[in-house]
Formats: sequence, C-alpha cells, structure tokens
Amino acid sequence: MATAPVEATRHRDSSRMLLVNAQVELDRGDLLQASEKAWGALAHYVKAVAEERGWENNHHADIMRIAYALVNVADAPKRQRRRLRSARALHVNFYEDQDPPESVQEGINDVAKLLAALEAAEPRFPTTEPPRRLRPGNPPRAEVGMGMATAPVEATKHRDSSRMLLVNAQVELDRGDLLQASEKAWGALAHYVKAVAEERGWENSHHADIMRIAQALAAVADAPQHQRQRVLSARVLHVNVYEDELNSESVQGGTNSVTKLLAALEAAEPRFPTTEPPRRMFSGTVLATRRRPR
Repeated sequence: MATAPVEATRHRDSSRMLLVNAQVELDRGDLLQASEKAWGALAHYVKAVAEERGWENNHHADIMRIAYALVNVADAPKRQRRRLRSARALHVNFYEDQDPPESVQEGINDVAKLLAALEAAEPRFPTTEPPRRLRPGNPPRAEVGMGMATAPVEATKHRDSSRMLLVNAQVELDRGDLLQASEKAWGALAHYVKAVAEERGWENSHHADIMRIAQALAAVADAPQHQRQRVLSARVLHVNVYEDELNSESVQGGTNSVTKLLAALEAAEPRFPTTEPPRRMFSGTVLATRRRPR
C-alpha cells in the first residue's frame, strides 16, 4: 500500500485537470474529446478512491461497479445515479459521435455536480470493496440499428474522425499530454473499425466489438501476426488513459504502431470478411493491466 497515496493523488489531479479541459474542448468545438475528458474526470476520481482502499480498478466494469457503490451513499442517490449514467453516455459518445453540443454540455455539468456530491460524501464511503455484481443488468449501452440507410454517412464520419484523431495524437504527444495522446491514438483505430463495421452492418457498440472486429481485420492483412500485435499495442494505449503508466517513448511507439496498422488495414480492405466475425473471435482475455505492487 506504500504507493497507494501517490497513485491516488495522481488520479485526483488528473480528474480535476480533465474536468477543466472537457469544457475547454467543448468551447472549441471538439465534442469527442470533451465527452471523453468529462468521463475521464469521473473515472480518475473513482480510481483515486479505489487506490486509497486497495480495491481492484483495472477495468471499465470496475469503474462502474465502484461508482455505483459510491453514489448510493451520496446525498440524493437517485439523482447521482442519473448523473453517473450521463457520464457513461459521454464515454459512449467518444465512439458513437452522436451527441450535439447541448447534450455534451449537460453531461459535463452532470459530471461536475456528481464529483462535488461524491467528494462531500467521502466520509460515508464503504470500507469494503463493492461486490462485482453490485447491481443487476448491464451498463447503459449505445443504441444499435439506425438502419443501413445511414451507414455510409456514419462510416464516412468515423473515417474522418479516425484520420483527425491520429494527427491529433501526435500533436498531444508533442506537447507532453501522454493521456490524451494515448486515447486519441486508440480512438483512431476504434473509429476506423467502426467505419468498417458500419459499412457492413456489424455490431460495434462496445469495446469488445472493436477488439473482435479489429483482430478479424488484422488476420487478413499482410503480416497478420505483426498487425495483431499492433492491435494489442493500441489497446495498451487505451488502458494507459486510466493507468497513466507509459512514458513518452512508449506512447510514441504505440502511436507509430497504430499508424502502421491503419495503413495495413486500409491496404487490405478488398480482403476484409463479408460476414460479421463471431463474438469469440479469439480466446482468453484481450488484455489486462498488471496491478502495481503495494
């Protein structure tokens, strides 16, 4: 537990910084980054609380599991649960790019109020780790099935976002923001995969869908073993947004890897499968971050 206070402080600092920067991104019209930074503000706060208590916090499911336990002891818990769902919707919007500025602004406001309520409730936070099945059902998810008529429009939007995010990943890296460089490089791959999926009518609402499809596409590209490794490298960048463990050289290497992967996938598009990859495309856990020694 010796490193826990240091990790918790770092996550609390990241939470405050991301909340401020979410509004900055929104004011300059970048709805994707505004959405993800507001969600990140909540995620890093939850990770701070978890680190202080030695709770598992490596996965999205852990963030939501712990967050629901915390809001249950805050004032007006029903209202805080709604704000938590609003924060989760912002994270979904980073991939779906469907929310207008007004909705993103409301989401940012919800996150700010939720964080204030949670900070006020900290003396009442549970001392034991919340169980993994704290609440029934699945987390909120993006709606699917907009219809094939909109697929070309959605696909074009995702391809444009992919190119923009890849360029901006290097910009963020050059100015020293490793968290945003990591997420934008991962986002470049995620939006490319979503474009391919939209064009073919494949399910693409969840992280698992992105990885499932990405691995299937990499399998038909030139040097498939290299491309599959690059998919995993991109996934490491996404994990780094929450763990903040990679140095600038590693993030640069990951960004370069995503660039090469996207070039290889674009060249392989005529060979892409015509049927949707099965949900158990590859065995085992995609990737798990290692717990730091306490």
